[in-house]
Amino acid sequence: MKLELPAKVNWDLRVLGLRDDGFHEIRSWFVPIDLCDELELSFGPSSLNIQGNDTLACEEDNLILRAEKAWRFAGGQAPEVQWNLQKHIPMGGGLGGGSSDAAGALHLLEKVADSPLGAKRSLEVALSLGSDVPFFFSRSGSELRGGRGETVLASADFSDRCLVLAFPELEISTPEVYQALSAPPLAEEVPASAHCSFQPPPSPGPNHLEPAAFQIEPKLAKFANNIRQHAPFVMTGSGSTFFVAMETVEDGEKLWATLQAIGISTVISRTLS
Repeated sequence: MKLELPAKVNWDLRVLGLRDDGFHEIRSWFVPIDLCDELELSFGPSSLNIQGNDTLACEEDNLILRAEKAWRFAGGQAPEVQWNLQKHIPMGGGLGGGSSDAAGALHLLEKVADSPLGAKRSLEVALSLGSDVPFFFSRSGSELRGGRGETVLASADFSDRCLVLAFPELEISTPEVYQALSAPPLAEEVPASAHCSFQPPPSPGPNHLEPAAFQIEPKLAKFANNIRQHAPFVMTGSGSTFFVAMETVEDGEKLWATLQAIGISTVISRTLS
């Protein structure tokens, strides 16, 4: 049994402040895109095989194995399984690849389970694995999310928009970016409507994490300045990937060719419904 697991871009990302629990309160439109990993489950002695990224750890800290362990610990029952992951989404790029893989593992386990957890309990397990995992587990399209990323505030149709993604080939640590952000503490509970519109911005941005990401990795700031000479790129998540929305596929192909010619790794992608 196999699933295609999409990446996402943060169309915008606003940090409202640091909560008492140590997490940051955010408002962000999460938009799935057609850059996907492929995860296959089969029955057999427990194992994980990863193709497409030689540096990705196969030990117990891998999110797929962590998802399976958490699912079984929560009460899910299934025979031993083997995982085969074809990796296409860059690691440490702010595209949510690891979170999408974890969510896919939970979905596949629920499908083959002798005793499934059910959607509600599985969603709780998803949140325990990371703030972005519930978005991928829901598989419900583009959403405005609040809290630490787990709270759905609104939805919108972003489908079939052309994006150009630019990769600096740098891995950025999300915890380090948030630590460098030095966000002020939230004075009180923030209403859902704070600092956001329930309609998506017509163009991507802003991303409040950019200055912190540039601070911990000056090469990323240099990369951003370089590509922004060609188009108004915006960083997604905590970095390091940048993207820009194009009016037409033809415009996207022209920009792709221009950046490829100067040695910048790029892909053309589409947003998903």
